[in-house]
Amino acid sequence: MKTRIRRNTKVISLLIAVIMLITIVPSTPAHAVSRSILGEISCGANQTIPLYTGPSVMGLYQPYATIGAIENGWSVYIVGEENGWYQILMGVGGLEATAYVPKSQVIQITAGPIQQISFTGGLRYSAANQQVWSIDEISTRLHIGNLSYDQSFTLLYQYNHNGYSISYIEFSTPSGPARGYLFNGNMFKPHTVLANGDYETKVARVISNATVYHENNAGVSAGSVYTGEIVTVITKNGDWVYVEYNVSAGRKRGFMSANCLSIYAPTGYVFKDNYMYSFSPALERCWGTMNIYAGPNNTYPLLDTVTDAWFFPYYNSMSNYTGSWCFVSYQTSNGTYKAGWTP
Repeated sequence: MKTRIRRNTKVISLLIAVIMLITIVPSTPAHAVSRSILGEISCGANQTIPLYTGPSVMGLYQPYATIGAIENGWSVYIVGEENGWYQILMGVGGLEATAYVPKSQVIQITAGPIQQISFTGGLRYSAANQQVWSIDEISTRLHIGNLSYDQSFTLLYQYNHNGYSISYIEFSTPSGPARGYLFNGNMFKPHTVLANGDYETKVARVISNATVYHENNAGVSAGSVYTGEIVTVITKNGDWVYVEYNVSAGRKRGFMSANCLSIYAPTGYVFKDNYMYSFSPALERCWGTMNIYAGPNNTYPLLDTVTDAWFFPYYNSMSNYTGSWCFVSYQTSNGTYKAGWTP
């Protein structure tokens, strides 16, 4: 049985009301997959290149899942450009799929401007078990993955097409992060206690390699993010942002410097300080076993299992959308403190 003993019931409330400017990338309206710009794969005679579901930064962090390979000379449509990669559209046995290949390995055949891919969404949770598809056309779509109930994902953007609400998303798979399309996707936003009533998660791109920490005090490292990588900013306080990012086991959360990110948002948008949290200044103790997860439900990776551990609880903090999970700073067997979520 798990029992928590409170050593001191005094609670300190902390709210930093400073508004700090952060790099903003203007977001642009999304539209259906385009078939107006024809291209050709150019990777050398008798060669093939991998097809990724997102614009991977090879060698630096967990690359996106692959969906096969494509041969030199193959005709494709160029859908858009993102961070030195082209999103392409290709035929797959009578069906269709979008994928990403390096821009340097595609020759543009049809003249015309290529859309710069932008993002207008943020963090979402799946409200049902649902399928993810390769394209926004229902007659030619290919099943490429699944979302389970309560699984978190990044909504990149949405638009209406042929009577459907189309959501282009980034989500975790056993093979790595992937991107795909939901038709009339069933989802909900996270909720939190707001400091100023103005709250929305945002998609951001890492512009400088950065360490991600368990807590917003540059203490114990929880991981790293790298230039070019996409993360979701859940909330911000001063120079610290709380983000969700891709790892090989799924998704994790942690704190990093806001100066290392460019946030996709409308022109003129100011990302305000918009969380407050309370913490107990005295340690509490969990008698028994406590499982620590990377996020506020058990679809996230299990980070640690501790027994009879001392911890600091944080109340009403960092998008605890269910109200039944607690964000805690806990003591490990070697005496250091890490942070995570526990039921």
